Amino acid sequence: MERHNAAMTGKAATRTEVGRGWKGADMLVLSRKHGQRILIGDDIVITVVAISTDNKVRIGIDAPRDVLILREEVPRELPGGAK
Repeated sequence: MERHNAAMTGKAATRTEVGRGWKGADMLVLSRKHGQRILIGDDIVITVVAISTDNKVRIGIDAPRDVLILREEVPRELPGGAK
């Protein structure tokens, strides 16, 4: 089974499910509970902030200011040439 670096506990997360990403490539799918985190590289942390009764998930993203973070429904073309 393929393993990926992940949690703040120092344990590796195992691939629990494979999905298709928005560009058609394999996507790592993880299950997280309220308050748990996912680390991406050395400087991006995604935290599950809340899960509502209707299964809406609120996430917090801690990343450097130079990392552009957009919701998918927001147009990718921004003023100033940023994508």
